[in-house]
Amino acid sequence: MSDAGILLGLVQSGSQIATVCTEPAAIAYAAALAVELLGLEPERLEVVTSAGVFKNALGASLPGTPRRGPAAAAALGAVVRNSGAQLKILQALTPDRIAAAHAFLDKGHVAADADCGRDSVYVRVVAKAQGHAAEVVIAGGHSSIQSATIDGRDVMQGMRITRAPDAGPSGTGGCELACLAEWPFQRVVKAALGVDPADAVFVRQGALSNMELAEAVLSARCPLNTSLGQPPLGLHLLGLTASQTAPALDHKARSMVSAAVTARMTGQDWPVLTSAGSGNQGITVAIPVLLVANAVGADAGRQTTALVVAHAVNLYVHSFIGEVSPACGSVSAATGVAAAACWLLGGNMQQLEAAAQLVIGNLLGMLCDGAKASCALKCGTAAVEGILAGQWARESVSLRQGIGIIGDSLAGTLGLAREIIKRGLRQADGVIIEARRPV
Repeated sequence: MSDAGILLGLVQSGSQIATVCTEPAAIAYAAALAVELLGLEPERLEVVTSAGVFKNALGASLPGTPRRGPAAAAALGAVVRNSGAQLKILQALTPDRIAAAHAFLDKGHVAADADCGRDSVYVRVVAKAQGHAAEVVIAGGHSSIQSATIDGRDVMQGMRITRAPDAGPSGTGGCELACLAEWPFQRVVKAALGVDPADAVFVRQGALSNMELAEAVLSARCPLNTSLGQPPLGLHLLGLTASQTAPALDHKARSMVSAAVTARMTGQDWPVLTSAGSGNQGITVAIPVLLVANAVGADAGRQTTALVVAHAVNLYVHSFIGEVSPACGSVSAATGVAAAACWLLGGNMQQLEAAAQLVIGNLLGMLCDGAKASCALKCGTAAVEGILAGQWARESVSLRQGIGIIGDSLAGTLGLAREIIKRGLRQADGVIIEARRPV
């Protein structure tokens, strides 16, 4: 398989439609499938996730309910029982289903915990009833089913759940995300540029939907959920109003990205195209790249190619730091924006790599403290810094090797970043979980 084909498969794997934060969505998906396999009314659900998934699920709001957290997501999934929807499973929840999930929770039938020894995406749900147990494990991607058993018996074969269709490696020639870390940056970008825009129309369609969400929020056509237990982050805190005319491209990018992320993190079930498995990153990648593309008059094909570059570079960063990391995912998204913006402005390969290096050198220390409304602030910052880095690199601004964490290549920088996260930041997730876990 060609590099372009491998990369397109990886982009497809990380770019799915999700209606809420992908971590609670993955938990709900696993719970729904476990209950469906059990074939009985569940008496108990047991949920174990990696620390990063648990942390993000703690703070992200869910549609139609003030409750949040891994247990709430599992209860909703168990009530909905529509595993075919995958990461869209919590879309259009009805009041009676929400009430049933609340009752299940209130009876103490759901136990949820974090396994701080596990990295990246990992969700295990066991549904029990009448002495029987069904177990579903998601790993390696938010909708990638690793195993499914009933009373310890493997039921993967013949049940059409061997792998989610967009969670390859079936479409990547056997190359998983980690394979990208073995590629130099230029190989990643050349592969992205080699993708036929006709094969990647989904990234532009998803980007337009992400941008439409931002426009709907800023025009009040998509009102924020103010019925939650605590007020959502108000757009006025970000200096945004529906009538405000953005004086500059970077300000407009901050406004639109922040608006869309605020809506998503406060329970709005608008369908969002993810990037590297994250809806917030999908928003942060899509909107700035489309704004720059529109500013330079790029046609639909060129817009699509720029978006593929952005998604690919985002994935490249994740191949080093992990799918769910103690480092904020908006940083990797901004790196993709920088490379794509530089390319749209006519930058060469060296300048694209310089743009990515500028972002990592600037933002790597941004900590992921869970998915919640204030992610809008970080994603807005990332959108601006991505655009500026792309512009600066096009004018030959760069960071030299040895300045801070900057290596002789983006791969060298990311290799050091991986060690910093592994040896310095990994314990942060556990600290945050203990501080924010409900008592």
